[in-house]
Amino acid sequence: MNAQEKSSPHPRAKRHRSPLARLSKAVKSGWQRSTLPARGVNALKKIANALVLTLIMVSVVVIDVVATLMHALCRLFGGRSMRDVGHHAP
Repeated sequence: MNAQEKSSPHPRAKRHRSPLARLSKAVKSGWQRSTLPARGVNALKKIANALVLTLIMVSVVVIDVVATLMHALCRLFGGRSMRDVGHHAP
């Protein structure tokens, strides 16, 4: 008897995985395993946080400038002030 017959009565046939199955396994393992070192991930987080804070600050400044310009234009052209829009004062 040779070694294959001793090991099991039904030797497992070699299964060839389809390319799609191999690709899906590679994608799953890629999601689980980070490709960046921890330092790189922390640096990316800091950059993302800085960008978000900068965007918020810029939007606040833009809103303030637009409101100031609207107020100045309303006063310049003799319209009511933005503060007086809801009031019925003459």
